Amino acid sequence: MVGKRLLGYATTALLLILLSGCTDVPGTTSSASRSPSASASPSALPTTATALPTASPTPSRTPGPTPPAGMPSGAINYSVTDWAIPSGDPLELGSSLGQFPPALLESVDIGKHPEAKPPFERVSFRFREATPTCRLQYVKDFRGTDDKVVPVKGEAHLSVVFFTAQGPASGPAPVTGDGSPILQGLAKYDEFEGYLNYGLGLQLAPQSDQVRLARCGHLQYTDNRSAPYVVFVDVQADQSTGSA
Repeated sequence: MVGKRLLGYATTALLLILLSGCTDVPGTTSSASRSPSASASPSALPTTATALPTASPTPSRTPGPTPPAGMPSGAINYSVTDWAIPSGDPLELGSSLGQFPPALLESVDIGKHPEAKPPFERVSFRFREATPTCRLQYVKDFRGTDDKVVPVKGEAHLSVVFFTAQGPASGPAPVTGDGSPILQGLAKYDEFEGYLNYGLGLQLAPQSDQVRLARCGHLQYTDNRSAPYVVFVDVQADQSTGSA
């Protein structure tokens, strides 16, 4: 009889334990059902979003919206870079993917534009077949692929590289015009595997040891001339006198 009572008490106690484990106490929440957001204190949450720092925009070197001063009538497909001093990174205009057929240099013309603001001197390279890429960069020396320095008169050396392009088969292209005193010398200093290199020897800015601002541009003529594709290089002249 005692044994049956003890067994009954044990069974009742076990049932109470199981029931208490399945029922939450009022006003509390089990740890398994709590979410991180519910358990966080409101004061610990950020009240405003913090903006991430953004990188400074890269200066644009895309073609300008208006034709540059000195643009001849009847020219189309013009583009021109901003004025810059390409003493570190080169200043480039055009595709670097190459083209076929390559551009064939026919002649070089030099002209002055004292009426422009700012005034400048222009060196126009006239091509047949296509318009090559133009790349400008100030360099210490004009050095070809044979590692030989080509001397060009001038205090500053502006390298003009064309890709994909070729020079005339018989000697250098003829040069017309006078760019003195700003442009003191001009010479082809290399040609190799589609690269045609010219060197411009320039006078430094007056009472300064600084090189001059430069830009490059493209244009195309619509008439029947033999070399309708032009790549021009402009170099700023002395603004104090309004002329070169």
